[in-house]
Amino acid sequence: MSQLERTPTRSDRLYLDNAATQRLRPEAWEAMEQVAGALNPAGQYASGRAARRHLEEAREQIAELLGADPVEVVFTGSGTEANNIAIQGLAFGSRARSGGANEGAGSIASSDIEHPAVLESVQWLTGTTKHPGFGFRRVLLPVDERGRVRAEEWLAGADPTTLSLITCMWANNETGAIQPIEPLAEFARQQGIPFHTDAVQAVGHVPADFRSLGAATLAASAHKFGGPTSVGLLLARRDAPILSPVRGGGQERGLRSGTVNVVG
Repeated sequence: MSQLERTPTRSDRLYLDNAATQRLRPEAWEAMEQVAGALNPAGQYASGRAARRHLEEAREQIAELLGADPVEVVFTGSGTEANNIAIQGLAFGSRARSGGANEGAGSIASSDIEHPAVLESVQWLTGTTKHPGFGFRRVLLPVDERGRVRAEEWLAGADPTTLSLITCMWANNETGAIQPIEPLAEFARQQGIPFHTDAVQAVGHVPADFRSLGAATLAASAHKFGGPTSVGLLLARRDAPILSPVRGGGQERGLRSGTVNVVG
């Protein structure tokens, strides 16, 4: 019997790292076993079409759970990849939409408490001492002594005409602090600015309704709520101006090219 198949007992070692990776839920294991032999869901042969049906059923279930339309569910290889696609894609897409296709257009608002997947993406765009960036400027979202973004304080002085993107995590991966993303999302919606939230630590733990939130994009990761590792998702509104950095065969609305992982 494998470690994954064992039922934990009182004599088992206590597992206290669920915030990083939860144990694979039995329901997830069973669902994966059912499609373990799935082939390419883009294939036009019978087994390919069967794989596609499984994939789309999963997409519909996720959409229903997270308050999204199925077409807005984009499967990725991790939460990190989902954050990279969203932040880089929205920054360049927003710049292009505004007519500033060259360097020197737009600022990105983010805090210092973001996950490295977000921090590094923003720094890659705005530049560091080792990398010149792409002409974007960073605007800092202030944080209080409890590790929560001071959203209302920042919004009182925010200049929407300079912003290409606002990004703020929903829940912090170190402290668990829930961030006040709703006013940021509402401000962004009213001003026509893309808003992205890294919800990797939130989905599965707090109620999530993508449609009501009004964000352009939302990132999540299956292993944070009992699913397998290396399986992420990006909720992306159909009108989100994303120029994806992942190029290839055009799978997942062209946002994440590559043969889709049906088993995951």
